Amino acid sequence: MTYNLHMDKLPVRSGILSILFYLLIIVPWLIRYLEEGRFAQYPRELIAQFGLSVLIGTGVYVSLHYRRRCLRQQSEIERLAQTDPVTMLGHPRALEEALVKEIARARRMDRPLSCIFADLDDFKMINDRFGHAAGNAVLQTVGKTIQGIIRQGMDLAFRYGGDQFVVILPEAAKAQAYVIAQRLHQALSKLRPPVIPLKTVRAVLAVAQLRPYQKATDLLGLVDKATRLAKTRTKDFIIDAEELEKELGA
Repeated sequence: MTYNLHMDKLPVRSGILSILFYLLIIVPWLIRYLEEGRFAQYPRELIAQFGLSVLIGTGVYVSLHYRRRCLRQQSEIERLAQTDPVTMLGHPRALEEALVKEIARARRMDRPLSCIFADLDDFKMINDRFGHAAGNAVLQTVGKTIQGIIRQGMDLAFRYGGDQFVVILPEAAKAQAYVIAQRLHQALSKLRPPVIPLKTVRAVLAVAQLRPYQKATDLLGLVDKATRLAKTRTKDFIIDAEELEKELGA
């Protein structure tokens, strides 16, 4: 997701800052002592200043190290607050924030943005027949499958509802989004959840591209409505949300 604070870079940064701080303290008086030839004359003063610089540098390092730990813990808390605990995908609240942000970026950069909405078929039957633990296992498997299909470092995946998932596709027009949806649909059709005797996991997928002046809620509403309407006709297929809207409006 887009909420990474780059915590992996903090140890390197803090180490570099500590070294620079040591040099900032030690180098000026070391040069002065060398120029004045005072090492032999004032050894106690040398030791005292060196000890003071070590003490200050150590304090700075400890402070940076503690700050790094606090930032890491804060980042983890924020990540968990924005993560669905079952699928480890983004939480619905994180979806709303991310979609608003990505839409603003797409319009600012004049780039396309698309969305895939996936709604699993017969998930209520799975819960009722095999229990919620089995249902959660299916959701976990679907979440991992989605993560394996989307473009790493670019696309954003979220659990939207009980058995619904949303993928935000920055820099993707509808044609490219449809290709990714096809790959996801094929991958889902090959799943064989070990906890339940299902031959496959089926889903209806809706694809839509962001329109001019369309809000985040409008885009989500479009693909959500498309899957619900499509499931009244048939199951296990991919639908163009905009084409379905035109068809129904005709």
